[in-house]
Amino acid sequence: MKSRKQVKIWITILFVVLSVSGYSQTKNDAIAAYNEGVQLLKSDPEAALTALNRCIEICTSLGEEGDDTKVMAEIQIPKLQYSIARTAMQAKEYEAAIEKFTLAIESAEKYNDNQVKGSSLKLVPQLHYIVGNSYSKNKEFEKALENYEKAIEYNPVYTKAFLGKGLVYRETGDLENMKTALDKTIELGLNINDTNSVETAEQVIRITYFNKAVKAITEQSTDEAEEALKTTIEYGNNSVDAYYQLAKIYNGKSNWSDAIEMINKAIEIEAGDETVKAKLFYELATSYVGQGETDAACEAFKKAAFGAYAENANYQIEHVLKCN
Repeated sequence: MKSRKQVKIWITILFVVLSVSGYSQTKNDAIAAYNEGVQLLKSDPEAALTALNRCIEICTSLGEEGDDTKVMAEIQIPKLQYSIARTAMQAKEYEAAIEKFTLAIESAEKYNDNQVKGSSLKLVPQLHYIVGNSYSKNKEFEKALENYEKAIEYNPVYTKAFLGKGLVYRETGDLENMKTALDKTIELGLNINDTNSVETAEQVIRITYFNKAVKAITEQSTDEAEEALKTTIEYGNNSVDAYYQLAKIYNGKSNWSDAIEMINKAIEIEAGDETVKAKLFYELATSYVGQGETDAACEAFKKAAFGAYAENANYQIEHVLKCN
């Protein structure tokens, strides 16, 4: 059995052997790794990154002796990672590019490279938006929302990401969250003059809520139909049918003045002839009857006495109101 003294001697010999064999790295090794990295910057960025990181590791083990070389290597790292990320983006490897830009941001923060950090922070939300659109197109809505949310985390005023969220919520039937996201799109879009996003958001809201109103009317859900029609009109649905349907609901609730306002708007924009306008004037006459304005009702019924509404209008004129 070996003594403690013999063990210590063997450990010392082993240390010397390992040092001589190259396990103890020198400043020259660090410089060589740095030079290798610089030479590979354009031809093989991934290999360059490996070499520069090896240089930093050697310099760290050397302490103060390796500080100057370490600083030179550290300056290269963020720019190199940014270049690698850009290459992935240009190859349309968008999710990989996100990961690489995230590393670029981390190294930029670590090594105080504000230019790389700023440039990366501009691109990452755009990439999340692109990835979100891809998932949305493939009906993978949860992943789409995750990417839109990430885009917004990086850029809280990114209108297109809010628009993307709104479109996903429309597809999943979540109209409350859809409207919230699209309202935010409109708010932000107006501030930065993003007219395309604003117009798309408004169009989606007015079409979606008009369809909701039609369904509610079919199901005789009057209150739901009323709110949906008011919303679609608020967001630019300047259609005859929207005003007409809302006027009918108001008449059904004996809300005569609002019904008159809505039906007059419908009459104003209706470009058809007397037969086409007949149903509008018939509804207007109904409102005036409810308000007790007989003369106005008579005039409206006379304008409604065309086509399918002629018989009922004339009956009201001759037998009910006994108009002059």
